[in-house]
Amino acid sequence: MVYDFVNDVIAELAKITDGPYLHIGGDEIEDEHYKEFVVKAEKIVRENGKTAIGWEEVTQAKVDDSFISQRWTGTTKSVVDTRIIESICKNFYLDHGNIPDQPNTYSWCKKDGVSLKNVYDFVSENKKAIGVEGALWTELVHSDATADDRLWPRSIAVAEVGWSSPKKKDYTEFVKRLGIHGKRLVYMGVNFYKTPDVPWNTTKIKGVFSTVEK
Repeated sequence: MVYDFVNDVIAELAKITDGPYLHIGGDEIEDEHYKEFVVKAEKIVRENGKTAIGWEEVTQAKVDDSFISQRWTGTTKSVVDTRIIESICKNFYLDHGNIPDQPNTYSWCKKDGVSLKNVYDFVSENKKAIGVEGALWTELVHSDATADDRLWPRSIAVAEVGWSSPKKKDYTEFVKRLGIHGKRLVYMGVNFYKTPDVPWNTTKIKGVFSTVEK
């Protein structure tokens, strides 16, 4: 009965989503019964025409070679060597502060926070990496303004990491380009964190507003 229900849920999700992937979760798995569940759930995903994604611990179970694992610790000794999405917590967990000891943020993975530069400096050494993803867990996020503060501008750095060749990355040049977007973020009403090492351009946009925070 449990797997009939799981199949119904996955089949419905597969039907209403256009993308080729479905994420089945699975972080911090230890129990053998849960590993068995993951194997069956991953098979159901494939039977419904999708490729399964799950957190790196899932690869301790004997999942299919098509499975995509999402790394957050980078320490799991996998049974299956899969393609990878990089979400290493010390670089991509946006529930950690922009700076050390920022209120209402976590620090369990990186005590001094996950700065814009921490995000930007990430380079994957895994040849099977197919992309990156920043993660904002929201237990400590209770407003849109707080979500904005955690997401921006670090999400821009996540995108830059994902789309740029490591050989062409230059943090000094990046923050110069990023600063130009300050007035755009202000105009859009985004409560972004004013990273100190970015030369933010938040000057007046004609006909839109008269004063902004610099």
